[in-house]
Amino acid sequence: MIRSSTAMRVAGLAAAAALAGCEAPGFVAQGVAGDTVPPRHRLRERVTMVMVDDPANELGSRGLARRAAAQARYQLEKRAVVPELVPAERLDAVRAALGPDYERTAIDRIGRRCGAEQVIYVRVTEMALERAGRLLHARARGRVKVIDVTAAERVFPDPGRHRRGAPVTAEVPRTRVEGETERRRLLRRLAKRLGTRAAELFYRHPRNPVGDGV
Repeated sequence: MIRSSTAMRVAGLAAAAALAGCEAPGFVAQGVAGDTVPPRHRLRERVTMVMVDDPANELGSRGLARRAAAQARYQLEKRAVVPELVPAERLDAVRAALGPDYERTAIDRIGRRCGAEQVIYVRVTEMALERAGRLLHARARGRVKVIDVTAAERVFPDPGRHRRGAPVTAEVPRTRVEGETERRRLLRRLAKRLGTRAAELFYRHPRNPVGDGV
C-alpha cells in the first residue's frame, strides 16, 4: 500500500504530466521508483550461504541469530536473488563437526565445507533495549560482508570504505511489553528485522520499510 504522502505526490506528478502533455503512467512510474533503494551489491549466481555470527552474544541466544539468518534466507529466496541457498542444517552439522575450532575457522573454509560458493556473513555488533515505563524500544546493529569462497576473498563491501563490513541497523519501535513472554516475542521480531535489513543490501526494496518485510 502506498503511504498517503506518497499517494499525494504521485497524484501531483500525474496532474503535472497531464498538463505538460506527457504520458502519465511513465511519468508517475519514475516518481514511484524514487521510493525504492537499489541493491548495494549484485550477488553472483552461485550457491550461497547465510551466516549470522553473534560472538559476544548480543542477541542473548544462538536461536535468535539462527532466526535472523533464516529471515535473510527467506527474503533472498522469495526474490530469487540467487539460484540456491545452503540450508541451515548443513551449517549446523559443520559447526558440530568442528567443535571448538569453529570460531577460529576462516569463513571461506566453513563455506567450502558446507558446499557454498559465496557466503553472506553477518556479524552482530550491538543490541540495545531502552525501557520507558512499560514500553520497550529495541535496536540491533551488524556488519555484513560477502565472501567469495572459491577465491577466498571478500567481494563486498570495499575494504577501503568499510573495513569491518557494511553496517545495518534494525529497530522495533516502542512496544508495550509486560512479562518475559512478550519480551522474547519482541526480540524475535528484532532478529527477523536484522535478517531482513542484511538481505536488503542485495535487492531493490522500499526506502522506508515497514515491519519485518515478510
